[in-house]
Amino acid sequence: SAASDVYKRQSIRRRFPQIWKAALTTLVAVFFVTAVLIFQENMYQWQMSSNKSRFGDWFICERSKKEANEILSTHTYLCEPVSAKSSVKLYDSEWNETKLHIGSMTDDFIKQGRLKLDEGRMPQNNDEIAMDWNTLLSLGYTGEIGETITIRYCEENSVYNNEARHEKQFRLSGIFANYTSIWKYGKKMPGAVVTENALSAFNTKCKNSYLYSLKESVRASDYAIVYKKIKEDAKTETEYNSAVYDYQPWNSAAVYAYMYIVVMVIGILALSYQLIEYRGRRKTAYQRFRRLGMDKSMMRKMYIIENALITVSYTHLRAHETRRHL
Repeated sequence: SAASDVYKRQSIRRRFPQIWKAALTTLVAVFFVTAVLIFQENMYQWQMSSNKSRFGDWFICERSKKEANEILSTHTYLCEPVSAKSSVKLYDSEWNETKLHIGSMTDDFIKQGRLKLDEGRMPQNNDEIAMDWNTLLSLGYTGEIGETITIRYCEENSVYNNEARHEKQFRLSGIFANYTSIWKYGKKMPGAVVTENALSAFNTKCKNSYLYSLKESVRASDYAIVYKKIKEDAKTETEYNSAVYDYQPWNSAAVYAYMYIVVMVIGILALSYQLIEYRGRRKTAYQRFRRLGMDKSMMRKMYIIENALITVSYTHLRAHETRRHL
């Protein structure tokens, strides 16, 4: 009725300061949740970029004596591969196997792997070599540019055959930041890099390493599942760069549950404050009703219905005004 609408409007006007405070509190809660979710996304992007700078901007590494796998090379999710060649295994001064390799790399491979020279330059002559710090220290060198590096290797890896043992000397031209010791597949990559002509002089069979990066359009919630499917399709020896792609800023289910709890607590506190404040303002009216004969249960019922009706009416009126302006 008209009288009822007038009463509701008057009640809303009386309670407008409390309603405004509750609305502002809710707005702050929503802003807080939105800010946290935006922070989560930005932190994820930053950490992915940081991981790629440390562990390489590649998704799959393939090891093969043949050309790059055709399925991987033409896969919808993957970019064209970049390659490196790794030849013989390296041995230390006592002919113990280091599980490191010597090889050559293309410029595209270095760029894709985010490999950085800490000192010096790439080998340009057949008597020059570049190595990462882990390979240098594993072979017992101090890492001074121009230092003579002795490479010990065995034909067909026959270390127990003295006639198969060979040595070659190179001059250290550059030192890479570590990758053989931090990449999941690092020791399968050449930790000692020479020119292609120098590598062919070893007269041994080479294995090719192909790095495949993900296309920028690919974004998955679980990259391990994507890799598993690609590996099943390709059926070749591959390794997945989990150090980059398995990173998560925090558990998504947990953070959303946390957000819901925060919003719920803020909402309950805001509503409680509103009801307590309103009850204080209506204290005189409630005393008048008690004197008229209303018991506690009737008073409680009136209090609940009154607050519910005013809140619903306010929401309805605001929605009506919004539609009218539109």
